Amino acid sequence: MIPPRPIDIRLTLDQIEFCKRMAVARDGAADEGNLHETRSYGGDGRREPSWYGTFGEGAVCAAYGLELEKYIKANGKDGGVDVVINDKTYSVKATTSPNYNLIIPPHQDFDTDRALLVWPTQVVSTWSLVGWCTREMWDELKTKANNMPTPTWRVSWRDLKQIEREELR
Repeated sequence: MIPPRPIDIRLTLDQIEFCKRMAVARDGAADEGNLHETRSYGGDGRREPSWYGTFGEGAVCAAYGLELEKYIKANGKDGGVDVVINDKTYSVKATTSPNYNLIIPPHQDFDTDRALLVWPTQVVSTWSLVGWCTREMWDELKTKANNMPTPTWRVSWRDLKQIEREELR
């Protein structure tokens, strides 16, 4: 299988500011007990807002010409569906570094038609849309991620389906 070729998407200043506001709002929602899973911590135990998820969702919206305000919610409550593209529901999974794999945390179900992997690039404000998989692919290809603190499954980014440029707007 040929690995997918990530597609780089550069966010505008307005998109970046919107994603930052939503990350801070989601972090506040987590404080109120609404979304424990949106909390993220640095390696030194300090608290960080949920930047990666909102920027990943922002990059997908930018790539497909979707309204950020429609899909990126301040409270994070989207029922697991981050975006809808061509009548397919997607859960956007953003990593903290390039070359990471698609991971669906143990406290989340795969409740969408597809999961889409996004990671940051070395270029400021630029994110890579890496690839996607269906639930059936997930069930077939997942392996145990041994380096995680809790039992977690992953699919290698190399096994994901290519995002076709023609799909983008």
